[in-house]
Amino acid sequence: MSWRPNSWSGLWLCVAALSCGGGTTHNRPSDNAGAAGAAGATGFVAISCGAAHACALRDTGEISCWGGQFDDLYQAPHGKFTSVAAGDAAACGLRQDGSIECTGYLPAPAPSGKAVALTVGNVICALRDDGSVDCSAAVSLSGSFSSIDAGDGGDPICGIRPDQTLGCTPKPPFWDDAPGGTFEMVACSSQFCCAVSTASSIQCWGIPETSGERDAPSGEFVSVRAAAVEPCAARADGTLSCWGGWLKSAKEHASLPTEPFVDYCVGNAFGCGVRADGSIHCFGEAAIAAAPPPR
Repeated sequence: MSWRPNSWSGLWLCVAALSCGGGTTHNRPSDNAGAAGAAGATGFVAISCGAAHACALRDTGEISCWGGQFDDLYQAPHGKFTSVAAGDAAACGLRQDGSIECTGYLPAPAPSGKAVALTVGNVICALRDDGSVDCSAAVSLSGSFSSIDAGDGGDPICGIRPDQTLGCTPKPPFWDDAPGGTFEMVACSSQFCCAVSTASSIQCWGIPETSGERDAPSGEFVSVRAAAVEPCAARADGTLSCWGGWLKSAKEHASLPTEPFVDYCVGNAFGCGVRADGSIHCFGEAAIAAAPPPR
C-alpha cells in the first residue's frame, strides 16, 4: 500500500499502497471484539489497508487494527506512532524517533535503523532521511526518493524521485513500461501501478489484460491507492473515484460512498475511509466491510 503526505504527521503515509493488500505508512491491544487496539473513544487521523484487514492511527498516536487475522490472531503495534502502514497480513507503525515496529505475518524482519516513511506489501521498505530505500527483500530501489510504495506481491516497488520522475524496480513479466513525466505520488499492487501526475491526472500501467484497473478516470485528483485489482483516487474535496475489480461493479451499482474522507485505503474487494469527525467507514464485499470499525 502506498505512502502519502498526511497533514497530521507530516510524513508520507501508507494506504497505500502498499499495495495497502499493501500499504504505505499511513495500540495497545484491547478486549474489544472485532478490533485489536486502543479502547478509548478518540478520533482517527490516518488509515492503511492490508489484504483483509485495516489499521488506523488515532489522534493519540495509538494504532487499532481489525479484520482478517487481526480479529483473533494478531495484535496491533503497541505504543505511540506518527504513522501506520498495513500490507498483506502485517501491520507496522513508525515512531517519532524513526524506529519501526511491525506485527502480524512478516515474511522477513522489518529493516532496522531509523526511517522517515514505510511501505508494506509482501515486503517492508523503509525510506531513510537521505532518500535511500531499504527493503526486507533482495530487491530494492536504488537512488534517492521522496516517497515509495511496494506492490502487494512485493513486486514492483516504485517511488518518486526528488525531480518528481518515477523510479521502479525491474518491471515484472508482461508489464508495460512505466510512463514518463513528473508525478506527485504512486501506488502499486501486484497487477498494476497508478500515479498522480503533477498536472493532477491519473496514469496507470501494468499487466495489459486486467479487470479495468488501468482504466483511470478523467479529472483532477490529489492522491491514489491500489490493492489487488481495486484502485481508488481522491479529489481535492475528499470524495473518491474507484475503478477496476469489485469497486468498479460497486460504482456501477451506486454502492460506493459519496461522502468525503480525510484519508482512505483499499484492500482486496474493500475500502475504508476516515471521516472529518475521526470516525471510520468501510465498504465493499469483503468481510471487513460488514464488521463494525473501532471507535
